[in-house]
Amino acid sequence: MLLPEKLYTKYMELYPYTRHYMEIFRNDKGTDLPDWSDWCYLPVAAYYSIVEDMAVKSGIPIETLGIDIPNLAAISIWGVSKGVYRFDETLLKSLWATPLDKTLPIDLFFQLPEWCCYIDLENFKEIEEKGFFVYLENDVNTGDKELRIILALDNGGLLPIILHLRKEGIKASLKETFKYSENNFNGLFDNLKLDDDSLSGCSKRIEPFISLILYLCTVNADTLNPVTLEKPKRPKIIKKNNKEKIKVAKKVKEYRVGGQIGAAIRRANKPSLNQTKRTITPHIRRSHFHSFWTGSKDNKKLVVKWMSPIPINLNGEDIIPVVRKVKSDKEKI
Repeated sequence: MLLPEKLYTKYMELYPYTRHYMEIFRNDKGTDLPDWSDWCYLPVAAYYSIVEDMAVKSGIPIETLGIDIPNLAAISIWGVSKGVYRFDETLLKSLWATPLDKTLPIDLFFQLPEWCCYIDLENFKEIEEKGFFVYLENDVNTGDKELRIILALDNGGLLPIILHLRKEGIKASLKETFKYSENNFNGLFDNLKLDDDSLSGCSKRIEPFISLILYLCTVNADTLNPVTLEKPKRPKIIKKNNKEKIKVAKKVKEYRVGGQIGAAIRRANKPSLNQTKRTITPHIRRSHFHSFWTGSKDNKKLVVKWMSPIPINLNGEDIIPVVRKVKSDKEKI
């Protein structure tokens, strides 16, 4: 059984009425409860109620179960579609080294393929984390937008990291996160102090995880189920008698990410023979994220592409870019 499956089974046994409450809260959205954005499946405040209810029934102080609140939110939302993402090894290493442009807008995160994704890093030996959940939070009290990451640590624990999304961009969001969430990094950083050097170190520690998330949000993401050849998508919301019913996934759906681009990068990195038969190593331009607007003047949409390491002067062996037309909403209709 995969790690996210084990965690899902564990937390659903600890909080057996979670799915029932989730359905109730979703149907009270905008009526008995405040409204929230569609990119958020269910605000974390709802999980406080679920955990508090269990604490009362069990006679346990809510403070004792407090850490379960963000964990239960991530794991139960993941359980709606149960998508597990595994990156091609070459692409993973390249993304891990891709720097984040400080001007990248936060709106890009709202294009996650599912309400909650699990990125599997079990075989990535450069880090101790086994993987992580990622989902979006819309605080119903303040209206704040957050990107929430739940790291699955090597010791079996879970560590929540909250990225407070700010309109100034991703870099500004990181700085805001470290300013207000110092306690979230206990265990990741020793003697954390919020001086410039520490902020830079924290940022470098977290940025690679954000790069993987951003790739899933790109329009050129190479993501497929190897068995069904389907791309990830959110479950359909069925409306009946003014109530919604979401068909929850019965089993895990595994997706391979970046198989084509990973293979292309490997081909580009192989030594090549020029006309003089001298073996040369190609020059690779640094990878980066590139955001741009698409669509008509009155119906624009912000999208992001990941520009892979580009080989220069490969004597006909350059990476052949995969070009996909991005349709505007009018064209889709």
